[in-house]
Amino acid sequence: MPTVDWGTKVISIPKADTSLVDIGPPEIRQLDVDVLRLALKALEDDEEGIPFPDTHQHNTEVVISGIVYARFIEFINGYTITFEPGAYGVDLTGANNNIMDVLNLNSTQVRSNNSAGLVVAISGETFQTMTQDVLGLSGENTVWSSLTHDASSNLTSARITQYTDNTLIVIRKQWDVTASFNANRELQTYSLVEV
Repeated sequence: MPTVDWGTKVISIPKADTSLVDIGPPEIRQLDVDVLRLALKALEDDEEGIPFPDTHQHNTEVVISGIVYARFIEFINGYTITFEPGAYGVDLTGANNNIMDVLNLNSTQVRSNNSAGLVVAISGETFQTMTQDVLGLSGENTVWSSLTHDASSNLTSARITQYTDNTLIVIRKQWDVTASFNANRELQTYSLVEV
């Protein structure tokens, strides 16, 4: 569990709070920043932490045009973060954050995975809904074909055909959509091209 030195405003994260990803070398570990956020909120609510300013602010997941954008956690009020020193690396996951801006450097290598387009993993019908929202389609007179999926059942490509009416004879427009996902099933790339 992380600790907070309320006087110096240093948040210390022990190696035990990170998950082993690769034994290495180099040893790679992972920290879910949302789990860190929840642990810090618990410390802020304790008798010792109540009189002090919040360590961070949190913006939860937001749906915009059918796309679920990831949460953002910002460390504020002069708090800094120190990872337990050692010969290992830590990948930050679970939320966009500003940890790299408030990090106290030591021998631990910390890697941020922030992305302006970090979204929550989508697949199947959610992928179709998101794409139809992007195109402004209601789903009526629209047919999805040539669907392909990856090993995790994420929809990775399709042809979308919009017809002029419900007879589905006269094509109005067509698009090819492709996407790729990482090992955590998070959307990495997305392409939509009119054909």
